[in-house]
Order: sequence, then C-alpha cells, then structure tokens
Amino acid sequence: MSLQGAHDGGSHNPDDQLVRSDPSTHKRKRGASEEGLGEWTGLDLGSEGDEEDWGNGEAPKLGSQVLPVAALPDDYDGEPVDGLEYLFFVRRDASTRPGVTRVDNPYEVECSIPVTQPVHAKAHPAIPTDEWKKRFEQRFINLRLALIQKMQDPRSKDLVPIPKYKDRDGWWKFINGGLKPGTPALQPALDIQETGQPPINAILTIKTTVGKTIPGAPHDESEESEDDGSGSEAEDAQCDSVFVQKTGIINDMPPSPPASAAGSVALPGIPAPPLSNPVVTNVLIISPEYHPTSPSTEIITQLDNKAAFHLLMFFTFWINMRLDRLRADENHHYNPLALCDNDAKWIFCLLARLDEILAGEQISTLRDLARACLSLLLESLKGANGEILKTAVERQTGRDSCWMVIVAVAKGWGQRDLWEDAIQAVNALCS
Repeated sequence: MSLQGAHDGGSHNPDDQLVRSDPSTHKRKRGASEEGLGEWTGLDLGSEGDEEDWGNGEAPKLGSQVLPVAALPDDYDGEPVDGLEYLFFVRRDASTRPGVTRVDNPYEVECSIPVTQPVHAKAHPAIPTDEWKKRFEQRFINLRLALIQKMQDPRSKDLVPIPKYKDRDGWWKFINGGLKPGTPALQPALDIQETGQPPINAILTIKTTVGKTIPGAPHDESEESEDDGSGSEAEDAQCDSVFVQKTGIINDMPPSPPASAAGSVALPGIPAPPLSNPVVTNVLIISPEYHPTSPSTEIITQLDNKAAFHLLMFFTFWINMRLDRLRADENHHYNPLALCDNDAKWIFCLLARLDEILAGEQISTLRDLARACLSLLLESLKGANGEILKTAVERQTGRDSCWMVIVAVAKGWGQRDLWEDAIQAVNALCS
C-alpha cells in the first residue's frame, strides 16, 4: 500500500512518513519524546551517551531498568536525598552481591543424623565375616579361570558317561551314587525290626507285593528293565514303593518307617511320611559301597553352559521340594542339615562352570537357587519344634555351604543385594 493510498484513506501525518523512511529520524523522534517526559516529570533522564558510560566496566544489570537512576560516581558515599540516588545505591550494592547464595540450616548443628548399623555387621555366629567373604570371592574367581584353562587344554579328552542334560531323574541317580563295577547289586535282606534302622549311607528300597520300585532307586539287576533315560514324573507317582535316600541333597531326614502298599508314594529323594502301622513285605539293604558321585574335573569340563544351567535348575527344584516337606512338618524334632558336602561341591562347581554373562531369565534362576539355600540356612538355625538356635556350634558345615552359594551368585553375576538380604534375614530370625 503506497503512502498516497494511506493519505487517501484518512488524514496524513508527515512525521509518520519520515519515521518509516529514515531510521535516524525515528531515533531523533524517540529522543524528543524522552525530553518531553523529562520536562513533564521534572526529572533528568540523562543523555544517550550517559547511559553508555554507565554500562562500561560494570557487572551486567539484573533485569531492565524502568525507573530513573541518579548518575553518581561509583565511590559516592553520601546520603541519598531522593529516590534517584536511592536506586543508585541499590543497583550498586546489588552488583557486588553473588548471583546464588545459601542460607545456613538452623537445624544442621542441633539435630544430628542417627548412625545406622551396617547391614553386614555380624550379629549371629552363623554369619561369616567380611574377611571370609573377600577370600572366598577371590578363590571363586580363580576357580573359574582354572576351569577355563582346563577346557582349553587339548590333553583333557577323558570322557565320563553322564546322563543327558535334561534327564532330571538320571542326574539324580548319577549324583547321589552309583554301584562300582564288580560290586554286588544287593546284599541279603535284613529285617528292619531287628536292626532298628538302616546303616548310615545305606539306601532302603521298600518293595510291595506289586513288585514295583520307584525309578531312581537301586534294585536287583535281574528284575531291572532297560532304562532309556526317559523316565517321567507321572511314572514315578504310579509306583507302589517308597525310596529313602540317605545321601545327597536330602540326606538329613530321620529314618521313617516304610509305607504299606496302600500308603502314599514319595518322590525321589523325599522320604515318605511315617505311618502308624507300616507293613513291610520285603526289605533290601544296598551295600555301603554305593557312594555318591563327586564333581570331578573330567565331568565338569564335559558340561557346557546350557547343561550346567539345567543341573542348577534341578538342584533348585530338589531343594524347594525338601523345603516344602520341612514346612509341612511343623512339629519335627530334629535340626535339619542345610547342605551336605557332595551337593555343595556340585552346586559350587556348576556355578564356576557357568558363563560370566547370562541372560535375565538365567540370572533369575540363580537368584532362586540362592534364595532356596538361604531358606535352608534359616531352617537349619531352628532347633526342635522351631525354636531359634543362638549358637552355631552344630551343623556349621552345611550352613557354610549355603553361604558359599549365596556369595558365589552375588559376586559372580553382580547380585549384591542377595548378600545383604541374607544378613538381614539371619539377624531378623535370631533377634
């Protein structure tokens, strides 16, 4: 739109035309308006050059200046006589103040923060010391490195027949013992009423009139059918017999009277509940030569990460079954053992065989294993009828094995909270 058109639409101001065409004219017009403001208010607003001199060598002003300020020297120390001089003192003092300040807390000295007791403080004899924990962690790392070197050694080619890595019943039989070559499978039958209880480290096989035995229990080779390693839990539940295991992961249960043919059936490794009137048709005592299988280097090096992980899942399953059995029997009059030596060796060696980097689900399974061992540890701290033991003079070896599993999982895969949770659980139980 032209200036002529604007003039045609209304009154035309020549000053507006000058402002649009010449910026310098706009500055002169602005200066004239400021002079008019000074004449109207009676205040000296200063010139444009004075404003530039005010800003030279000074700290940046906070905000925009909207009120007039007196132009006084920086070292002026007189009394302000009007508002302009007062604002000068305010701006000068504000320029020397820090941009951020802190107010002292009046309660900082009066109120002291209570010192909390460290979670790793030893409050019960069953809790290991920090020195033991550090030494064990270092030895666990050294064992992992030694296994890696052993697996890379081309001379280590000695293979040991082992079950398939998913055969849980086969591994249960393999870990808990196997007859040595040339050893008689069975010894003459003994009357349990005459002997009172089976010998230590012996295995009882109770056979009923049906003539069946639970898979996993050693029995006469002449009656043994060919085992292809595909036994299932459903077949175990259909067998009319009881298997009492005196070695392995649940070897501390007191000997229970054998069940009758109409009685309940115990799963492998879990002793049957005692019956009031047991009926025994045939009792066979296995030779004490039936020893558990130790986790040798040849066996461990044959296992890959997948097989070792499955075995640890089996141990977690067996421990949880035993815990369910202990919790169901609230009035047990014995002090349960946490872990026997052979089971602790297997779990420890399998943990050392695992890869250093695992998936999230695998680490979750290891945490379940550590928690299961912690539950066994807490159960072992309870005496007869559930009272808490204040000393750790008995069954200390089994408790140390549980601590080894907890520390190995916490150190090997960065699960530090397991150690702290275990300390708190033991302190809470024994407090």
